[in-house]
Amino acid sequence: MSTGSKTTGYDEERLLLKRYLSDEIAPMIFADSASALFKVPAEVVVAEIHSWIGDQIRGASNMTTADLIFHATTKLDQLGVLELIAHEEVKEYLDRLQPHLMELCPAEQRRGLEENFQLLEKSTGMSGSKIEVLHKQGGGGGGGGGGGTGGGHGGGYQGAAGPVGGGVGGGVGGGMPAPAAGVAPVVPADPTSIQRLNLLLDQLQRPIASPAAIASSAAADHKAVLAHVIEEVASQAGSSKELETQLNVLQDLGIGKLDSGLFQTLSEGLPDWAPPPYTAVEVAGEEPPAGATRAMRKVVNLSEDDEELLERFKDLVGTAVNEFNRGSLGRAVTMLDLAERMIAQNEVEASIAAEVTDGSYPDLDLEQLHELADEADKRLLLHRLMSFFPQLRAKELLEGLKVEEDRERRMQITKLLRAHGSEAREVVVEALDDSVNGGNPQPWQVERDILYL
Repeated sequence: MSTGSKTTGYDEERLLLKRYLSDEIAPMIFADSASALFKVPAEVVVAEIHSWIGDQIRGASNMTTADLIFHATTKLDQLGVLELIAHEEVKEYLDRLQPHLMELCPAEQRRGLEENFQLLEKSTGMSGSKIEVLHKQGGGGGGGGGGGTGGGHGGGYQGAAGPVGGGVGGGVGGGMPAPAAGVAPVVPADPTSIQRLNLLLDQLQRPIASPAAIASSAAADHKAVLAHVIEEVASQAGSSKELETQLNVLQDLGIGKLDSGLFQTLSEGLPDWAPPPYTAVEVAGEEPPAGATRAMRKVVNLSEDDEELLERFKDLVGTAVNEFNRGSLGRAVTMLDLAERMIAQNEVEASIAAEVTDGSYPDLDLEQLHELADEADKRLLLHRLMSFFPQLRAKELLEGLKVEEDRERRMQITKLLRAHGSEAREVVVEALDDSVNGGNPQPWQVERDILYL
């Protein structure tokens, strides 16, 4: 691949590309820069991806070069999936880019990378195709598929149609015991989806390269891949029982106990930024943009009765609160946006929603809330988070300000109101007018705080 003058220039766009590939910035922030990069020779982007791969490998990532190339390609593809750039424009650009990326890939890893590229073309994101059921096959199970990437672990993850081995490292599993008597007949699973799971499972069980990798990034990589495995399974389950069965299959493969903390595990697949908030027009009939949130929604909607729905919705909101308390504001907002979307679409009844929001509010770390209110770049996300909880909405905070006597507490409430931005301004202007002209005068300190806002 030639380098030189063709790869110079576009310094800001190239810097943002690296940050985007590292999940440091959201797609909508990078979209304009991507549009500019799509118009320059492919070598410009390839050179930056090459540099980024070197940074990751020097940082002791346990991902292979092929893994990193595919990650970069998937990140660019997401710009089209999210409709930030026309999908056809992204596809045409990736078609031009992929031959150059193949040149970066070590020869022994190219077959697996090519298969990954083919899978990406067949789906939009990790959860593109339908798995009717995943279950254990009988007998000695046949050998793993030949060739492919990775070390292979036997006969491959299997669907009702039989083993799906060949070409992807053999998958994970080998001969599995037959289903218990009385299990209902199943529809054959989609081979493409099974193959995608095999790729993920093979990556999940790849041996760690070195102690340094364990210390720096292995745990994070493991959690992210595990989240995608569960996302794939949860998104395609047809019933609550089927979801439980599929998770048990994964557990039998040695992945670990997955039926507890499901939403927490799925949250590991979310970047710590949030997509734009939905609108009433957009919400009708549309899926959430992120694959992990689609899977979370599916898990809640698979509930067999109101009691189970209450518990799962409570787990969803509780996980969002936990993410906020741990410092992941973006993840928390993404999950609470999902919860709000489900309420707006009547997937969760108002009475259940009220019970869950009222019950989860006391678990929110208010000290962290007040600290973030001082950070100007966090206020937009903080406004979205606070809007989910009735106790933290602008009108309720203003009512609290009117009766609060403690000066420090009034200052904290004022900061939270400021984070609500224009919504708070409308509320306080109305309150000030009512105090001055409406015959409902407020104490001087309240009027002072309102004027400050």
